[in-house]
Amino acid sequence: MRKFSLNQTLVNGFTLAVPLIVILYILAKVVITLQKVIGPLAERLHINRIFGEVTLTILACIILLIFIFFLGVLMYIPVISKLKDVFEDWMLRLIPSLNQLKLLMKEKFERDSEKATWRSVLVLRDNEYAPAYVTEENDQWVSIAFIKAPHGSAEDMIVVRKTDIEYKEVPMSTMIRVGRLYGKGLIRLVENLKT
Repeated sequence: MRKFSLNQTLVNGFTLAVPLIVILYILAKVVITLQKVIGPLAERLHINRIFGEVTLTILACIILLIFIFFLGVLMYIPVISKLKDVFEDWMLRLIPSLNQLKLLMKEKFERDSEKATWRSVLVLRDNEYAPAYVTEENDQWVSIAFIKAPHGSAEDMIVVRKTDIEYKEVPMSTMIRVGRLYGKGLIRLVENLKT
């Protein structure tokens, strides 16, 4: 476990708070706008007071969730997925601390599925250790995706015989933390592997 540092804790809290506040502010504005838009229609259908005063808020949140789900479905279309990457890079340049929030959300929502399917490893190739994920393996072959920092996305993928490659498993949370810090902490991981 890392040593507690008040300064680092405050910096970490601030870098998480800024994008979180921005996102919550934007979502609140969207919900308020949706309330104004659906208000007349809800009155006409006599459903504007089903749940009391919060009916329009609940309806606006449901519409927002349906919209977000629809955008998620659109991500399966390659052209839209590429646009997402361009927009995401632009947003990360505009608000750099959003990347930390993105990684925390990814870690929270995908931790179980990644642990079930992918294993984080350090791969030895050409006398260099590289962070990677084992995405699939059988008795003879292993599929490895090398990690691109700080996003943790796959940079390069290979399929190789198990006998032709050496790798050591490391905890997923450690790999995410190291990737988020642009590799800071990798030396300690490699030294621990050799002992």
